[in-house]
Amino acid sequence: MPKRMRSAPAKQSRLLKPKEVPTERSPEQLSPVFSLEHLQQSHCISAIADRSERGLFMDALYTLSRMSWSQINSAPRHGLGTERMPAAQIKAKIPSCVTEDVNLLVFRWKGKLPFIGFRDGRVLHVLWIEQQFGDLYDHD
Repeated sequence: MPKRMRSAPAKQSRLLKPKEVPTERSPEQLSPVFSLEHLQQSHCISAIADRSERGLFMDALYTLSRMSWSQINSAPRHGLGTERMPAAQIKAKIPSCVTEDVNLLVFRWKGKLPFIGFRDGRVLHVLWIEQQFGDLYDHD
């Protein structure tokens, strides 16, 4: 009787990895992504007179990008957190992208100086960056 030939075990390619099943994560668990698409010219980053202070705004975005939305929402509002702002309190012209259902959010970039935007999922659309205290809204 002839001997059966055993086939060699198939080698797994080192280039192929097991297929990963993506897991759905809530935007609250993710870090924010920033958009300057709707940044208003009257209160934009180039309006910050002291060029060295422009880096402070970028530092604020960088710090926030290392946090989850959940962490930001639970942080103090005058620290790394946020607070809601009714559009009626804003002194600047409200752009058309801000409809009645949009919640404006206030963040701090230099001491108590705010920047304001709105959130869509994990994206924060920055609208205004205040350069002079009280220029965008009356602070309490």
